[in-house]
Amino acid sequence: ATMTYSSGNVTNNTSTATSSGGGIRVCDSSTLTMTGGTISGNKASYGGGIHVCVSSTMYFKGGSVTSNQALANGNTGGIDVNDSKFYFQGGSLTNNTCASTCAATGLYYCNGSTYSYSSGTISGNTVVNGN
Repeated sequence: ATMTYSSGNVTNNTSTATSSGGGIRVCDSSTLTMTGGTISGNKASYGGGIHVCVSSTMYFKGGSVTSNQALANGNTGGIDVNDSKFYFQGGSLTNNTCASTCAATGLYYCNGSTYSYSSGTISGNTVVNGN
């Protein structure tokens, strides 16, 4: 599947205790191109804002992923990339949070993932206790 997200808001969603992608989940060889819009206030164990997994690809060209949260004992409040490709070409990844046991607050990539950065902002992402 292929999706282009260019405007609008994905806000205040919560995945179940062990699920991923509170705002958007891109999985199983899918592609997401984000050129605008806002993903905010979402919660999940893995990728409070966006979870990209299983040989998928995300092009982050614009918009914002902000104020999302990884649930307790989870991973990554902003964007979690697992066994996939992530191209950071613009946009902002800001003010995302996760518990003190998480791997990363804003962006985390693992398990053979590919990461490329050419433009964009990562700032204000924090680790908090008791979220």
